[in-house]
Amino acid sequence: MEWGIRELFLALGVLGVLAILGHGLWTRFRDELPLRMDPNLGDDGDEIDLTRSELPNGGARVVSSGTPRPAAEPAADKGDPLSGLAPPAEDPLFPAAPGASEPDPATARAPLVEAPAPAVEAPPVPEQAPLFAGEPIVPRAAAPGAGARKKREAPKAKAAPKAAPAEPAAQAPEPPPPPEEVLVVHVLAREALMAGPALVETVTHYGLRYGDMNIFHHYDEATRQPAFSMASAVEPGTFDLSTLDSFETPGVSFFLQLPGPSAPLEAFEAMVQVAKALAERFQGELRDEQRSVMTAQTLDYCRQRIREFQRRQMSRPSPR
Repeated sequence: MEWGIRELFLALGVLGVLAILGHGLWTRFRDELPLRMDPNLGDDGDEIDLTRSELPNGGARVVSSGTPRPAAEPAADKGDPLSGLAPPAEDPLFPAAPGASEPDPATARAPLVEAPAPAVEAPPVPEQAPLFAGEPIVPRAAAPGAGARKKREAPKAKAAPKAAPAEPAAQAPEPPPPPEEVLVVHVLAREALMAGPALVETVTHYGLRYGDMNIFHHYDEATRQPAFSMASAVEPGTFDLSTLDSFETPGVSFFLQLPGPSAPLEAFEAMVQVAKALAERFQGELRDEQRSVMTAQTLDYCRQRIREFQRRQMSRPSPR
């Protein structure tokens, strides 16, 4: 029993070997079959060309003995991208003339010269119809008075009005230079406010008059300019004479500017005199620029400032 199985396996092995050998012989015979079928193939034929596919899907084209092989087309020039394209078909509407397929190179590049446009003649002038029966027809161009009518109808160009000469701009007056010294004396009421009628009565008694900037001024007799002035201690510092009966203020401010009066020391003494008179009447007191109590030393310091200003004025050269 064991010997039968061994013989069976040996027989199967021999059959497998024979099948492999037969398959190889059949494959070789199949590859050499086209060479035997084509009698035009020489001994030096290229096997690669025989096995190359001629159809997109890889199938082989059977060539009969009576069918000639197609001639090989010349390879297109790789440098010209349009060399492989087919020539354009002839237009059926405009057939090419014989011998015109290849234009003469001498005339192919000649620029086209446009023919001059024919001169367009002006249309004839229509004749003017007669106004009344029996009158001759007169051409419109020769009608009498036509030119005169055109001249009358043409509007006359009006002469442009002459521009008025530009007037020079008025120069604004130069502002006065700022004062070099300003002396200030305040008079402040300690108890009751200063009533308007009593205040005006006192200052007018000492020569002050209502004037510019709606304040009171003491004028210099020589220059007719304000020697010193008086304003209200409350902003805006002005006096309204129409409401003077109801006007009240806690104080007033006297100020003297240099340069200003022709006799600055005398003007300062007159200003201090009016300030003291108001302080006595309204039970007030004198204050300096910093609103501190004004003493005799403060008044002397103001007089010294005036003398220094006069000394500087004398040392300056006089204008020519």
